[in-house]
Amino acid sequence: TYERSCFGSSIEALVYISVPVREIPVGRLMELENAKEVTSTQDPYPIPKEIWFLVDHLYRHGLKQPHLFEQPGLNSELLQIRNWLDNGSPDPMPGSIHSVAEALLLLLESTAEPIIPYNMHNVCLSASSNYMQCKQIVMQLPEHRKNVFLYLCAFLQEVLCHANENGLDTKTVATLFGTIFLRDPPRSRGDQTSRARSNQQTLDRKKASFVYHFLVNDQSDFILGR
Repeated sequence: TYERSCFGSSIEALVYISVPVREIPVGRLMELENAKEVTSTQDPYPIPKEIWFLVDHLYRHGLKQPHLFEQPGLNSELLQIRNWLDNGSPDPMPGSIHSVAEALLLLLESTAEPIIPYNMHNVCLSASSNYMQCKQIVMQLPEHRKNVFLYLCAFLQEVLCHANENGLDTKTVATLFGTIFLRDPPRSRGDQTSRARSNQQTLDRKKASFVYHFLVNDQSDFILGR
């Protein structure tokens, strides 16, 4: 049987789901996933509620946690967190801070397309050294993807305000989230040569540079929609 989960669902589908994913009929979920334009009587959320739940928990309990996003969580707790998100629960979110942080990374990595769609991947890498160009590209993102990107960057700025306690630095965070926001398009398996590997390092540096801009610059004009 097809198991419904927010993990593996698209951002575009999740923003239209106001109830826990497991309560949605499979047919409706497929409809949301396949629709070019979603027909719905309700207004969508600005960002998926599941991303908000995880970030809100980390914001309240994890900003000062040493090695946040660097120390892995426990598989058993990740499963509990996934079930909590998919089924809905009045109970507090289960798991340690590290498990919640990893659940956020896994959720962002599980979407069919990354936050920055594949068709904008190359233009982001080409612009990575120029903040104004990067900013213009983000303004052109589909609305819900732009919301998620800016929301997460604002949260990461807050995380980095507590660098003295959590030990993180901007470069580390930019590198980690660069690989998630700008996930590589699927490639042929034969692309494992040393040249490809060295090329990958260059690409990863560009991804980190792209994200770095949004961690060190004030984004309030974005939030105000300028």
